[in-house]
Amino acid sequence: MVIALTIFVSLLMPLYAVYQAWTAGKSGRLVWLLRMAAAVGFMGFLTLVARWDFLSVYLVWLWWTLIVAVGTYALLRVVRRPWVKGDKRSVLWTAGIEFVIGLALLGYAGVGLLHPAAVDLRFPFAGGSYVVGQGGSATVINYHSANDTQRFALDILALDELGRRADGIEPTELASYRIYGREVVSPCDGEVTAAVDGIADNAIGSTNRDAVAGNHVVIACEGIEILLAHFMPGSVLVKAGDSVATGEPLGRVGNSGNSSEPHLHIHAVRTGTGGALEGEAVPLTFGGRFLVRGSIIGS
Repeated sequence: MVIALTIFVSLLMPLYAVYQAWTAGKSGRLVWLLRMAAAVGFMGFLTLVARWDFLSVYLVWLWWTLIVAVGTYALLRVVRRPWVKGDKRSVLWTAGIEFVIGLALLGYAGVGLLHPAAVDLRFPFAGGSYVVGQGGSATVINYHSANDTQRFALDILALDELGRRADGIEPTELASYRIYGREVVSPCDGEVTAAVDGIADNAIGSTNRDAVAGNHVVIACEGIEILLAHFMPGSVLVKAGDSVATGEPLGRVGNSGNSSEPHLHIHAVRTGTGGALEGEAVPLTFGGRFLVRGSIIGS
């Protein structure tokens, strides 16, 4: 099912955007404008929504290059034509409907880029290339957003040189995921308020709902509490009451807790509002960037 969905969203649906750009050159300039805007809106929606790291994060740029190339060729075909080149009403209506749908889809996903004032932190990894699997302020690009406490939570994965999160789309070995075993560092100067270790990693596809955060660390800093979750068992290096400095090692990424594949989960709540699992969500930025699904960090 995951393989079929990945092929549909990352390969077949972008082909439709390319097709829109191609057909933009078959009528007058108005149809070109409407269909190109539709193609850009539709591809913009896919850029935000699709999990490109399943195949390669670089694939999205191939599709954008094709749309720009095909759209430019279409423009050269229509540039000397009138705005309406004897087009049938049905052609104009179809192009107009595609335009509205494309922009509506882009707006639907784009809402997830908006956020209130955020706390800026250091990215919790040093070196390497990483991608956000879940992130943003809307459920269409971040399923955590359905939970008030985790509204701005992030799931972070590592990438290989081909832009993939793992060896294959859904490998069964934990070590096949690039993030597995990566060292996590503190995103700020603060005090450890909770640290849990000793919970076993899950097999791929399984989760532990009895200990949702798994092995985890909570750090209090800058008026917030930050939860970093799903560490490897035996890897947590700090305990409650410890002071930590920005960049100090905390542990290694595993697959414990409510996690079906290795990743680092991070979210923040305002201090005094109910704790790391029930408090008031606070958005985070890293180096001034509000990260959303598909955001790439590092080289």
